[in-house]
Amino acid sequence: MEQEAVHALCDMARDALRRLNGSEHLMSVEVRDASGPVVEARVQWTMQRRQ
Repeated sequence: MEQEAVHALCDMARDALRRLNGSEHLMSVEVRDASGPVVEARVQWTMQRRQ
């Protein structure tokens, strides 16, 4: 389950990098079952242009 969440998050981040808009990015994937949340994978990055 954890690997699937991480793979989905990586795919989301790759797609977001193609449409860069803004300087701060936060994405997360939550995996749930009938009992509720099981695992959450999260990535956050900030982009600064130097020139």
